[in-house]
Order: sequence, then structure tokens, then C-alpha cells
Amino acid sequence: MPSSIGLYVHIPFCRVKCPYCSFVVYVRRDHLRDAYVSALVDEIRMRADALEETSVAVTRDSTGRFPVSTLYFGGGTPSLLRPDQLGALIEAVRSAFSVEKDAEVTVETEPGTTSAASFTTLRGLGVNRVTIGVQSFHQQHLSELGRAHSPEDARSAVRAARSAGIRSLDLDLMFGLPHQTLAQWQTDLDEALALKPDHLSLYNLTVEPGTPYGQREKRGELPLPEEELQAEMMRTAMRRCYAAGLPQYEISNFARPGHESRHNSGYWNGAPYLGIGVGAHGFLPTGGTNGWGFRSWNVRTPERLIEHLAAGRLPVESGEDLDSASAALEALYLGLRQRRGLDRVAFAVRFGNDRFDTDPRVTRLVQGGWLDLNSRWARLTEAGVIIADYIISELGASLDTPGRSDTVGP
Repeated sequence: MPSSIGLYVHIPFCRVKCPYCSFVVYVRRDHLRDAYVSALVDEIRMRADALEETSVAVTRDSTGRFPVSTLYFGGGTPSLLRPDQLGALIEAVRSAFSVEKDAEVTVETEPGTTSAASFTTLRGLGVNRVTIGVQSFHQQHLSELGRAHSPEDARSAVRAARSAGIRSLDLDLMFGLPHQTLAQWQTDLDEALALKPDHLSLYNLTVEPGTPYGQREKRGELPLPEEELQAEMMRTAMRRCYAAGLPQYEISNFARPGHESRHNSGYWNGAPYLGIGVGAHGFLPTGGTNGWGFRSWNVRTPERLIEHLAAGRLPVESGEDLDSASAALEALYLGLRQRRGLDRVAFAVRFGNDRFDTDPRVTRLVQGGWLDLNSRWARLTEAGVIIADYIISELGASLDTPGRSDTVGP
């Protein structure tokens, strides 16, 4: 059973909205920032008051509060907040919850919105991990992606974070970009690794419906690299990161030992977390009417969130009540995304036999060199990582347990 929970706080404000972005983010909402932060302070308190031990599977500590081991500020661009605004949110969390002494406190940042002084301030607030959204060191790709920063802004941000003494530094890069070549991706990797980050998050561009990129793809106007080239980009990343001392621990994430994201690892391991802010999701592992987990998500506009909290209501838009079948499929997916793999023993204790030893689809995956299987673990091979979505769908079918989770209102 988990001993603590994670908190995710969503800051939706951005300087620009990138054409590939499907996140809940807003531009031209600067006038709402103070009211939004004030509303989040209220939501943090109300979430703590409404939380039940039976739903979260965590016991209150001697202070009567729930222990928190990770706090993550995502967005959007959290580094657009003033220090006093971010400080007010951290203080609200420390007041409503029992934040552990060694808690991981992460803030996402964008180059061009930070300085040595701002990173020093973050460190003074207790932030010990920052992510810097570099995406690329090629100006042509940054312009194509709609990013507001330059390659030099990214380099300056890394130097500033290091000079401020931030304990753990994560850089985000993207590949599979329009017109991107393998040589350009190799250059991006080399430059990122030369900066000696503690963690790299490497994301294959996903084109989402409804975004400008989605519309361009539909019209045949988005010149993306061929699938095999994108696969070679991933293989290149795996080789180079491993050689640089940052082994892959999840499909998109690479870290020096001891610098893996504890917060994101909580997601992948089914740990409880609360989502604060617009569009934020939360998960209670033993919540819901079925007792297999309950996921909820908030309203998607700052105005509605502020309105709900001003009226004393949690800003929940809807939720999903998991049953054993949908919980098993989710555990399978999240376990296999991790390079250590799915713990078959723990899975069987919770859900029953995984059927991997008897299903011919699993046998084909093992014989094809895409899956390693033993009595304790099921894990993707390096070749399997490249076609992870296909393999996970095949293994999900082997369970023969179609999900029947129900979407419910607030």
C-alpha cells in the first residue's frame, strides 16, 4: 500500500499556444492570474478536507494530515507566475498536507521566462527539480513548433538553473518533427547531453485532432518523417543516452540513477494523486463504487474554476469509476511502459492469472524478440519499445477482460 500521495498543480498560462498542443492552456489570460492562484489555494484546502483514507489508501499522519511525497507544477508555463504566487501555492500545500522532508518538488519552466535570480528564488521556496522545455536546439524547428524561445535562451536557462544549485535538472526534447532529419536529431541529443542534465524527457511528436497540426495533417500539409526514420530516432536516443549514463527507465524518460521522476513514477505505478487546477486529473486507487479506483478531472476554463471555488464547490467536471477489468488493462499499460516491466506476481495478486504463459499472442511476441518473459517480469525488449503500442494492445487482448468503467458526473 502507498504511504503518501502526489499533488499535481496545473498552471494554464502560456505566452503562445503551440500548434501541436492539445493541453488545457490559455494565452491572453494574464488578468486572471491573481484570481486563479487564489482559487487554487482554496481548492488545495478543500481537496485535503474532502479526502478519505478508504479512497486514497493512505493513512493520515500524527498531525492529522495526509503525507505528500511529490508536488508537481505543470502547464502551461508555471514559470510565468510571480514568486509570491508560486510561494502562496506551496505554502497552501504545506498547510493542508504534511509535506515530507525529502519531498520532490518540481516546476516546469520555459526558456526565456527564467533567470538565475528566478531559479534561486525557486530553490528558496523548496523546489528541488525543474524541467526546461527545450524541445530543439535548431531555430527552424522551434519556429515551426511555434515556440517563443531561441536555442540560446535554452542554453542560458540550463546555466542559470545550475548556478542556482537546483538539485535535479530535466530537459524536454521532441523528435519526429516536420522536416526533421536524423542528423538534426543527433545534434539535438549531443547538445543536450553536453549540458549534462540529470534527466531527459524525449517525446515523439503526436499529432492530436483539433490542433492546427491535426488540421494540417488532415489536409496532407504536415511533412513528418517516415515511421522508420522516427523509429531510428528513438533507437539513436536509447543508445546515446545509455552511453552518457542516462539509461531509459520509461519509454520517453531517461535519467541518471537517483534522478528518475518520482512524481511521474507514481502515475505509472498506480499511486494516489490529486489534480489541482483547470483540466487536472486525480486518481484514488481504492475509490469509486467498485473499489478498483476512481479518476476525476476538473473543469477546463479558469473562469469556471474560479466560479466554482468562489461558490464553495470543488471544480470537478466528471469522473471515471474503474472496475477490475479496466484497472487491470491500465496496470498492464503503465507497467509495460517502464523498462523494468510489469511485475507479474503483484499483478496476479491483485487481478488473478495474467494468462501470459498460455496465450499464443504472447508466445509470438516472445519468439519475435519484442517481449522478455519470466516468472516474475514481463518487459519490452529494445526492439519492443519501438512498437510498444502494438505490443501492449496484444497483451491487453490476452487478458480477455474488456473494460467496463463508467463515466460519472461530479
